[in-house]
Amino acid sequence: MHPFREFRGKNVDEAILLACQALGVEREDLEIDIVSMGSSGIFGLGAKKAVVLARRRPPAVLESLHADEEATPSLQDSKHPEDSEDALEEAPADESEDDEGDETAPQGRAHSPEEMERLTAEVTRLLAPLLTPICGTAPAITVRQDDDGIIARIDDEAHNGLIIGREGQTILALQYILNRMLTKAWRDAPRVQLDAGDFRARQIQRLRSLAQNLAARAKRSGRIQSTGPLSSFHRRMVHLALRDDTEVRTVSKGSGPLKRVLVCPNRRRTP
Repeated sequence: MHPFREFRGKNVDEAILLACQALGVEREDLEIDIVSMGSSGIFGLGAKKAVVLARRRPPAVLESLHADEEATPSLQDSKHPEDSEDALEEAPADESEDDEGDETAPQGRAHSPEEMERLTAEVTRLLAPLLTPICGTAPAITVRQDDDGIIARIDDEAHNGLIIGREGQTILALQYILNRMLTKAWRDAPRVQLDAGDFRARQIQRLRSLAQNLAARAKRSGRIQSTGPLSSFHRRMVHLALRDDTEVRTVSKGSGPLKRVLVCPNRRRTP
């Protein structure tokens, strides 16, 4: 494992850019620890440079993030490089299907107001030391429950880009760490999904587009189509997107927390 190296710049972005140039890798391939956000001082006096520690990201770290239940699907479009359709692939027509029950049902049990109050306090406490180096101060966090489970929204518009990170890597890493800490601090703690800016809304839109594309391919070819491995939340979005389409049906396939969704045409095209 490579040791951390220190880089300084007028701001965090410049320091990270210098790290990328020195180590010869892209930003997403770096493991970064922000030591200081830096400051401009008053009238240029007392200015302090931003300081980051950086090293090449070990492959094992990337694997652990992708194995997390809430890993984001790989979808890309021309507007957002993090929205590719690499997850599209065709599944064998004779692939067996698992009975997953109704994955369109609301996720998790309903929590009492007292539980939500405790969860909000715990999430805020655990995230504060993780977010302060990124945002300069601990941002406001709102926790709510909806049909998709527990959502913790980080409210800091000025730092949304840093919080989300390239391809959502930073917010997913924060989410992974938060849930690991929650399970140690709270027995039977619910899983929490993080949101910032338009991250979650874009995820949902990408999943809907993915579902519609797969459905169109299934109808056109008469063959079963498949997503890549998805978390329970992402599978639910695909099921919901196609629930009212009478020409296809969806079924989850696989074992473990990450499963594929098969999009099956109700009519097979005759050769």
